Amino acid sequence: MKPGRTRPTPIRFGTDGWRACIADEFTFENVERVAQAYADFLRQPGQNGGGDNPTKVDSSAAPRVVVGYDRRFLSKEFAERACEVLVGNGIGVALFDGDVPTPLVSWAVRERGAAGGVVITASHNPATFNGFKIKAPWGGSATAETTVAVESLVDATAPQLAPLSANASAGLAPQIASYRSQVESFVDLEQIRSKSARVVVDSMHGTGGRWVESFLRGGELLAESIRAERDPLFGGVSPEPIDR
Repeated sequence: MKPGRTRPTPIRFGTDGWRACIADEFTFENVERVAQAYADFLRQPGQNGGGDNPTKVDSSAAPRVVVGYDRRFLSKEFAERACEVLVGNGIGVALFDGDVPTPLVSWAVRERGAAGGVVITASHNPATFNGFKIKAPWGGSATAETTVAVESLVDATAPQLAPLSANASAGLAPQIASYRSQVESFVDLEQIRSKSARVVVDSMHGTGGRWVESFLRGGELLAESIRAERDPLFGGVSPEPIDR
């Protein structure tokens, strides 16, 4: 909350999550508020994640949520704070131990049979923004039904926090391995790797670069990455490489 503000920041989900300017509206306080609302949503009896998903959350067991984050400023710390709120509400969390592409979070949600997922990312928005995306049990973006329900629960309960377990990310290795296998089932990587050629991978400081390079390594193909290091300012360019 900015100095002089007397009311909490209104939380509004857009087409694919809640996004706001870092340190203005996207603050640790507001991440706690959104995470608490999501926790309250998940704890509702018989909640199925909204939309047309047929999977029911077993009300007799604690919901489980997969949490990931990108390379933006403080994304890891925001993700950890969201986890602390979820854990404080008795919800099990699996937090990736490094930045990952959003599709990997979606895959892990499905593979683990989780109640949902959270991704701290602002996608194509400027570097000054961050965001809170909710993934449904089937791995896709939360439906409008779900986000409206979460919005309605903001500030219904004060955020409850608990320490995050040191081994919160210990169980995600199988999902990373199976994600790689799934990608390889769609693309003939062996044939691509067999080509004697040079490929330059430009991830523009995003999460995807090292993953693409790792898929291409292991044959005659020479894969090199540029702008692969983390830079929360994205080298001073837009995270979305299109003309405006």
